[in-house]
Amino acid sequence: MKTPSLSTLLIVLLLCSVGTAQETVTPTISVSGTGEIRVLPDQAVLRFSIESRSTKLSEAVADNDAKVSSVTQYLNNIKVEPRFIRTDMIGIRPLFDNSQKAAKQQTTTTGIPTPAGQTLEQKIMPIGYSARRDISVTINDLKQFETIYRGLLERGVNEVNNISFLSSELQKHREEARLMAVRAAKQKATVMAEALDCQLAAVRSVRENGPSYRGANLMSNSLAIEAGNVSGSIASGMITISASVDIVFVLNDVEMNE
Repeated sequence: MKTPSLSTLLIVLLLCSVGTAQETVTPTISVSGTGEIRVLPDQAVLRFSIESRSTKLSEAVADNDAKVSSVTQYLNNIKVEPRFIRTDMIGIRPLFDNSQKAAKQQTTTTGIPTPAGQTLEQKIMPIGYSARRDISVTINDLKQFETIYRGLLERGVNEVNNISFLSSELQKHREEARLMAVRAAKQKATVMAEALDCQLAAVRSVRENGPSYRGANLMSNSLAIEAGNVSGSIASGMITISASVDIVFVLNDVEMNE
């Protein structure tokens, strides 16, 4: 009996592997779906600053401490829980006269000495000091927003940095948006499969796009210019919460004629 050659065995193995690869090819269809929900906010995060200035550092710090204490006491009096009040930053810095700054910059490049043997840069002294604290407070009743806002300004707040409107039921809205996105993807795949005279058999993979808490795919506190007055002159707009998914479906009854 003649033994098959090595080249013959390699050809047989290659044909077997090609046949196996052809048999394991599974027809699929890939689709994306989006879901979007717009709701009125019921919370707000107000970020503000209290800055005090004085010719003496101790006086600037003392004044800032007093104003911060007044603001904190006010928030406590109107029943804002301490866990909703947060200090974001504490800063102290010297203040210089603009003309002194210009002289300082010129001296840095020229190094011209003064008659006393010192450079202008060495003689520059601050004209005062600034003490600052950045604070954020979460307001859970938007009907009180205007009152709280004005009350903070009356007690020393001299800069409002940002106002973010939120929903206390954000997790529930996220889940609804995800379900809408999945249903939209399935509906799209069903229509496409019917056009190809086949059926959806199973789901191969599901992927949610982007982070679930921010960005274009799912926004927790993005403001849209729409109706939704909260009170007074403050308009909250609508919160848009969206989700996007990519789904790969396995197809049944696929027969393509050449």
